[in-house]
Amino acid sequence: MRATVSGTLPFAFGHPFRQGDVPAGSVALGDNADWQCTPLTYWPDGSLKHAIVAGRAAVTAGADTTINLSAGVDPGGAPLTEANLAAALPTTTIAVDSDVTTLNSLIGTGALHTTVCTGPVMSSWVYRKPVSGNNHLVVYAEVRLFKGGAVEIFPWIENGYLQVAGPTNFVRTCAVTINGAQRFSQSIDIKHHTRVPLISGTAFSHWVGADPGITPKHDRAYFTATKLIPNLGWFDPAGSALDALPQSYTPNTFAGDTSATGGGGGSGCIVSNPSALYVTSGGDARAWKAMMVHGLSSGSWSLHFRDGNTNLPLAYSAWGTRSLGDGASPPIPVGTGGQNISGGEGGGGPSITHMPSYAYFPFLVTGRWWFLEEMHFWATYVFITRSPAYRDLANARIGTRSGYNARGGAWALNVTAQCASATPTSHPLQAQFVASWQNSMAHLYGTYVSGTLEGGAWVSPQGVLGTHNATGNSDDAYVPPKPSNAWWDAVWMHNYLAAVLGYTSDMGLPQSATSNAQHVATRNHSYKLVVGRADDGLSGRYNWRRFIVYAYPVGTDKIGLPVETHFMAAQSYAELVSGYGLNASLPATHGLSLKQHSSDNDLSSGDSSRAYGSTAVAALAMAVDHGQPGAREGWTRVTGASNFASSFRPYFSNDAANFGVLPRTP
Repeated sequence: MRATVSGTLPFAFGHPFRQGDVPAGSVALGDNADWQCTPLTYWPDGSLKHAIVAGRAAVTAGADTTINLSAGVDPGGAPLTEANLAAALPTTTIAVDSDVTTLNSLIGTGALHTTVCTGPVMSSWVYRKPVSGNNHLVVYAEVRLFKGGAVEIFPWIENGYLQVAGPTNFVRTCAVTINGAQRFSQSIDIKHHTRVPLISGTAFSHWVGADPGITPKHDRAYFTATKLIPNLGWFDPAGSALDALPQSYTPNTFAGDTSATGGGGGSGCIVSNPSALYVTSGGDARAWKAMMVHGLSSGSWSLHFRDGNTNLPLAYSAWGTRSLGDGASPPIPVGTGGQNISGGEGGGGPSITHMPSYAYFPFLVTGRWWFLEEMHFWATYVFITRSPAYRDLANARIGTRSGYNARGGAWALNVTAQCASATPTSHPLQAQFVASWQNSMAHLYGTYVSGTLEGGAWVSPQGVLGTHNATGNSDDAYVPPKPSNAWWDAVWMHNYLAAVLGYTSDMGLPQSATSNAQHVATRNHSYKLVVGRADDGLSGRYNWRRFIVYAYPVGTDKIGLPVETHFMAAQSYAELVSGYGLNASLPATHGLSLKQHSSDNDLSSGDSSRAYGSTAVAALAMAVDHGQPGAREGWTRVTGASNFASSFRPYFSNDAANFGVLPRTP
């Protein structure tokens, strides 16, 4: 870690651990005098997965301070209490126009929203207080108390009730004052169903006294070795890429991210690009700040729905027959004056087909409760926006065709798995994310792998899991020559499913043995899609040079019949190749060039085809690690292409590190 000032300073971060490194019954110990480890989650073998680590360390401004970790017995000690906080906290107020909340008055009362952790070195509590005279606005603050009396405050304003009538925006001047000194003041247009941190600039919390200015610098090799993130392997991005990252947070903005996640193209991510760059840069401070800015901007979307009965993000069991705009009675109120709420392909708002992962990585590295709830809000948004017919009522089953489509299903599975993995088992909502995941695995396996559901109509020998927008013999991008009398699909969107199923299979999800087996089988089936496209082009096999293809036939066109009948006659790769002469005009010799997504022109460094191929390359790397037959040979072909280094490598290492995944095994 690194500080901007010298002294013995307090710190608190999140830290992931590799399975088995901290055995069951142990905690991570630091080699500094004041140290605390609060376990949050565990691997299936009972070893520590993720914890909040806190302490005080002697640091020198501008220099790295290393803390070495080992496994051992928790030293214990009397925890810091709310009484200690009351004694240490000077008068602190959070004002929303004329309504002033004195934080001190909330300590030791029913205003306690949650206790994040307690210990002898650091304790953390979240408090909440509704704004007087307003049915929607609520003030929240996470307060961390450290040994020695240091206090850190992270406040926010929320406008996000699920069922309160008349949700709309409110323009209010919000201010934070500590010990008579104003730390923040800004007029904010608080859009409906948003949550806005009351901070600005490059300081991401308010400290009583001087900000120690400490930023973490996790070991990048160890971080990826935990497998809680993909194996991001294109290290050392260019300085220009880091310089271009946003460094300063402005409340209620999108902070360097596009406001149109519903736009076309290959957007969305397993982890955000700033988060990936934090790893690949070795903990560069520019990437750290950008990761925080990007994560905090997540609250600016009008998609945060908190159940006023529980004061938690919504429980699936309570809203299983309801969704936004479905006409159910009584309806869920739809807000006005919102921010980027018109989602959908090509729209200007949040769409699950382009869902970014804002909060997962920031929660891993900070342990900040705001980020955990942010993960929950995005996962439950997927639930409340889908029709009950698509999500299987309260089971929250995630599909990969109608209501989701292949790419949307992938990103919904991604955020659900991240919630299931990162949410402490003691949290009231953790079980629902696990259940949603398990129900989804049972559905995907039975429908697309074993064929025990829907009469086996959807089982594809190519590894296709569902549809994007199967359009028969359409005029979209295609593999030359244009197929006729075929049912085909935008197969590039299925790359996301292969990547997400591969990544999540390493996360140690708290699922049953049956669900895990279904997960692995579905993952391996989906790998056929990318491994088959990386084949050698010989004896009726697919030509690897068209690896980045946008779409091709997946079945037989049956005009006027339901879509599942097209998949009943699903084609193998051999049938695809022989039926359409795909290899006749294109040599497949190793070392030749990769082709674009919609033509046989060579892929170039500035080509949009990289967006369509990047997830496929990531999925192929994961298939290598998981021993999928033919994956390693396919990886060698694709990455050995004459134009791979000039097109994909710069794209991964600088601009899109979040898809820069390498096999973990050499």
